Amino acid sequence: MKRFYTLFIILALSTNFWHTAAMSNGLKWLTLRDGLAGISVTCFAEDPSGKMWIGTTNGVTLYNGLSMKTYSIPRIDGGQPNFCFELKLDDEGNVWAATRGGVYVLKRWKNDFERIAPEITGAEAIVCVDKSIYVGCREGLFHIDTKSRKTHAIDVSSGHQRGNNSVRCIRRWGDELWISMRTGLVRMNLSTQKTSFVPFETPSGLSRFDICQGKLYIGSNDDGLLCYNKQSGTISRIPNCPQLEYATINDMTHDNKGRLWVASSEGLKALNERR
Repeated sequence: MKRFYTLFIILALSTNFWHTAAMSNGLKWLTLRDGLAGISVTCFAEDPSGKMWIGTTNGVTLYNGLSMKTYSIPRIDGGQPNFCFELKLDDEGNVWAATRGGVYVLKRWKNDFERIAPEITGAEAIVCVDKSIYVGCREGLFHIDTKSRKTHAIDVSSGHQRGNNSVRCIRRWGDELWISMRTGLVRMNLSTQKTSFVPFETPSGLSRFDICQGKLYIGSNDDGLLCYNKQSGTISRIPNCPQLEYATINDMTHDNKGRLWVASSEGLKALNERR
């Protein structure tokens, strides 16, 4: 899954970035010359203080609106750069990274990422839930206990999906985890780990998703943007949006104004979902 961003757009979505930018010299392009770890930005996460953690194809950069600090992630076998797919912060301020080489954590006040659970390779999705970390990869879903560092696999595809266990995105919604796989969504109760399956008929398969205004918006690889209404259990295409009808949805996020920002093969589009 390819997910490349223009850093200008990422920072524009940040809740606190506009204030930070206004205090300096306004908006600007950030590049390798400014200290960015890699030329292609792949993901980002905002911490409670408004600083941006920026994942790239060659490490992670922390940006406070004025300066940058880069944290390297150990290269994978063969010396290739460790592509960072997703970043998340836990309640203790630790930064977790899902990368091509596995799962890494940057403990608060430390300067180096440490690899966790070496049995997990090719991690593409990650979410922090209390003292637990859930990781999605091509082999399925894994749970990591942050205290004991013990890892176990969770079978979320049994009886639901055949031939492809790849987990493409994970989000928490109340007391459940929602997980996108190729042919549908899996919802898992966090207490019991029982699962149920919501099938989606899309020839190209599902990609990333986000939860906005009580609805779940799901991207596909070539079939545009879909919406799942949890209350009614219905699935529909987003109306009056021809630009996304056959687009590849690379990623999406929402802001505090109720807008859903969708990064696709057709560019970036903001949808006003507070309707």
